[in-house]
Amino acid sequence: MRVSTKSADQAGLHIPKLFLAAVPVTYGVPGVPRRRILERQAVPQDQLDVALAEPMHSDARNPCDALLHIPKVALLFMTSGKMPHERLWRLWVKQAKALVPLDAVRRYAATSSRPGAPLDPARLQQLAQACAARQTAAGELPVSQLDRQFLFTFYIHAAPDVPGFNASSMFAGSLIPHRTHARRQEHSLIDAERLLLAEALRDPLNQRFLLLSDTTLPLYGPALVYQQAMAETLSRMDACTYHPEIPGNLDRWDAGMEGPHFKMHHWRKTSMWFSMPRKHAEVIAREVEINAAFQQFCKKRLVHPLTNSTASCSSCEHYPAIVMAVLGLEHETTCNGDGNTYVDWNIDIKYGHPRTFKNKDVNDSLVAVARTGYYCTLQETEEAIRSASQQFVNARSLPSPANPAAAALPADPPPPYPALGANCSLFIRKMPAFVERTAYRVLGRHVRGLPWEASVEEGEEGQKLVKYMKSRTVINSLLEAATSGLQAL
Repeated sequence: MRVSTKSADQAGLHIPKLFLAAVPVTYGVPGVPRRRILERQAVPQDQLDVALAEPMHSDARNPCDALLHIPKVALLFMTSGKMPHERLWRLWVKQAKALVPLDAVRRYAATSSRPGAPLDPARLQQLAQACAARQTAAGELPVSQLDRQFLFTFYIHAAPDVPGFNASSMFAGSLIPHRTHARRQEHSLIDAERLLLAEALRDPLNQRFLLLSDTTLPLYGPALVYQQAMAETLSRMDACTYHPEIPGNLDRWDAGMEGPHFKMHHWRKTSMWFSMPRKHAEVIAREVEINAAFQQFCKKRLVHPLTNSTASCSSCEHYPAIVMAVLGLEHETTCNGDGNTYVDWNIDIKYGHPRTFKNKDVNDSLVAVARTGYYCTLQETEEAIRSASQQFVNARSLPSPANPAAAALPADPPPPYPALGANCSLFIRKMPAFVERTAYRVLGRHVRGLPWEASVEEGEEGQKLVKYMKSRTVINSLLEAATSGLQAL
């Protein structure tokens, strides 16, 4: 497989030299006419190279990053040009305002590298001054809502003819400069993903990359999402399993795709809504050979001439996982195809779409189902919510000349964050624009980092749901205990 040779050493990728082919590859298999990969692509490789070149220095963006070097979670949005749930995202980001990881503060202010070393008051004051006052470089206007927090970066892709967001929008400045016309069931979706990754990779502090949509909303507050993302080392995708038994899966395979490194047994299917570490983002953004094969052969085509049935090769459900499989990085994925986002497929599916939620669907019960699914329990999520909030300190509460009465930091670090399983969803979709008010009312209660009982709607139905979720937690605990006992026999 060919990866952009310019960047392999820069990215620190340990890729065998055979994947760094210096010439275009000719694809073909016996009995199939050999077809040469076109050099011209929908998004030229040099456009990606431009986006990847000359990384910006986040340290220079604000004094707090310059001192703490806080790793960031990059939220990548695939959109039609609008962000209909800005109110909820604004509320969500507000919960992260001035939060800084407690371990980063301790590392910076410690008088020595010895565990439990006392903190230097002068360095704490310096940190408080750097992280509390946030202004633009010119010092004339207040910075945006996004720049008042230190944990996340936002990147939005829309068609090239879509204008930027209004200056009053929290998303002003988040629209990436290099864009393409992305269409469903076309490889242009992968082009857009790669452009998002390329732009986010320019910031060296971005260490985790999550792909979302304009109809995706958070199930938890920013403290948990950040801790969970940073606690995970694997990519949330299934690059592990070849699934010939899934109906229609191999109908998307085209024999012309086969090349020196990419074979039929590498075919994978997974959710497009991935979460991945920086090293995997580098691979996906810079890969050349498989991308070229998909550009030419991953298309809608006739698969049964008698029934006139067709198969649409949706690159977004295959390409990232296949790249990982071809590179032998399957073990660095979760082997779970659900990604980071909950969707409801328990309906009569039409044209491959999951449920589009309506106002009547959006309630506390939906949040409970989305959070727990088949794999997670209320007890696990509650413990994670409590622990996540303990991992941060508000920069405005650090001791400083302007705040001499600030409480001292805890003498001991908090217990480690108990990471949720990779099957536990962090987001939910599809929430269209017409459910904005309902989604804001319901999910707005659940993204504040409060316990479940304090988040559900008051009233009889809310109390019934609390009791049901507690009983389900007890049942799950009994089942786990019984399973462990049987395994021990």
